[in-house]
Amino acid sequence: GGEPLLELLGEAEAAGVVEETAEGPGSFAFTHALLRQTLYEELGAPERLSLHQRAADALIAISGDRPDAPAAEIAHHAYESIAIGTAERAVAWSVRAAERSHARLAYEESARHYERALQALGFASEDDGTRRCELLIAWGDELRTGGARDAGRAKLGEAASLARGLGRADLLARAAIGFRGFGEMGVPPEPETLALLEEARDRLGEGHPLLRARLLSLLTGTPPYCLSMATREALSCEAFELARGADDPRVLTDALGARYWATLGPDRLDERLAVGREALAIARRLGDPRVASIAHEIEIGAYLMLGDRVRLDAALDAYVAVAEELRQPSLLFLAGIMQASRAMNLGAFEEAETLIRSALERGRGTAPFAELLFAGQVFYLLLLKGDVRRVASAMLELRERAQQTLGSLAGVNPLADVLELVARSALGEREEARRGFEALASKGFETFERDEHWLVCMSALSEIAISLDDHPRAAELHLLLLPYATRMVSHDLLRTVSGSVHATLAQLAGFLGNLEEAIGRFEDAIATAKGFGALPALHAAEAGLAEVLQARAAPGDRERADRLSEAAETGLAALGSRRPGFVARAEPV
Repeated sequence: GGEPLLELLGEAEAAGVVEETAEGPGSFAFTHALLRQTLYEELGAPERLSLHQRAADALIAISGDRPDAPAAEIAHHAYESIAIGTAERAVAWSVRAAERSHARLAYEESARHYERALQALGFASEDDGTRRCELLIAWGDELRTGGARDAGRAKLGEAASLARGLGRADLLARAAIGFRGFGEMGVPPEPETLALLEEARDRLGEGHPLLRARLLSLLTGTPPYCLSMATREALSCEAFELARGADDPRVLTDALGARYWATLGPDRLDERLAVGREALAIARRLGDPRVASIAHEIEIGAYLMLGDRVRLDAALDAYVAVAEELRQPSLLFLAGIMQASRAMNLGAFEEAETLIRSALERGRGTAPFAELLFAGQVFYLLLLKGDVRRVASAMLELRERAQQTLGSLAGVNPLADVLELVARSALGEREEARRGFEALASKGFETFERDEHWLVCMSALSEIAISLDDHPRAAELHLLLLPYATRMVSHDLLRTVSGSVHATLAQLAGFLGNLEEAIGRFEDAIATAKGFGALPALHAAEAGLAEVLQARAAPGDRERADRLSEAAETGLAALGSRRPGFVARAEPV
């Protein structure tokens, strides 16, 4: 009865064996773990099993149906007594404990509960293959969410094999979705990953619209599908129509992410922001921060390209807040990359470098593209610092990493080839640069996909055309860039800017002898950089305008050029930078 138990607890408390805890009246714990372990080991196996079973029974009787039931404790006692017939109960309560831990953002703890549920299933009267597959998927997803990408994919691979044997296309699709993973858009998967996604899509058919929506969403950002903007559009539209009206945040997050990927590049910023607004409305309706993270990520890229500093800062702060709330390593990694980019764009180079390296440590083992983004950030940091000695080698390293991570994009996406041209130009290897430039130009610059790489590629190619004294190609690039004059030359994934398109057009106009246009464009570039707070871009534009004014030599030009040149030199020196540009200059301003 209760009174003898209380008397025993009183004696144990007086002896210093147990003490009352803060969890509530009547709650006791051993004063030292060693005492607990010693007493536990002195029990015989039958007695231990019986006590665990009785403890589980008592806890369930007291609070089993309540939302705040101690699921982890019940799961533990049920698991420890599975030898006497509590395996099914151990599975059910381990899953409940896992879900409770996930809700508390304790992802590693949740994964351990799913692992225990699978172990308990092996002792059940009937080891249900479907249930085993579902638990493997849940365990793999939770491992990935907690940052253990490889371990999670191993479990999801097991689940995929089991799903095939069961003839369950829906479970195969769920395993494939987890295997690809959130946040890997744009990164070519290993051959087996692409094959799994396509197999799941083909087997699923039309019977599971929400799963099909998620598969199509992932394929939207998976090469070779994502190498065509038209293909991105078709896949993402179908996925979003299938997902429309769903209340599952995972489905909507994937579908909105696909629509975001279909609107990357410089052409569809209004539509991209509309997708962001819809994502934010859905996030508020569902109360789901993961959907909100997509909304803020969309806003960050769009406002960066528009040069809207106020809205960009607000979106970045909101994204960082969501990442810190969810505590998921992949989101924290991306938040660090975005913060580093912002610092870099403003000219806070030391802060940027610290943030870049911190982000890399978070991203290792979590994001398969962490090393690539790190290399890209280092490249842009050196670019904005105008570090001639190091920038070329960084460009070649970035190209190598891009080829390793992005695969062979020859003839489809010229980013890796453009990076090599930039490096050759910076190293003074003019003939190699000319041959590569001619090879790209022969395909027609107008044929390049207007995707997340396009503005960076066109701006870099413009500087290379000038360095190679290629007037016809400079004129061609000038025409291509004219419609985007008010955009910032930014990369939608790295979130870095080298300046405004005004500045690139100014360089091209000056090179082509259109000095009046060049002066006007550089003035616009200076105003844009000031409004954005982009000090490296500001001082580069000041130096460029000074050169054009010197060339025009109208009355007052020389004095104005001297003032601008001095401002640029002083400003760049304060930043610890030389004049930035894709084709690095050997001398400071």
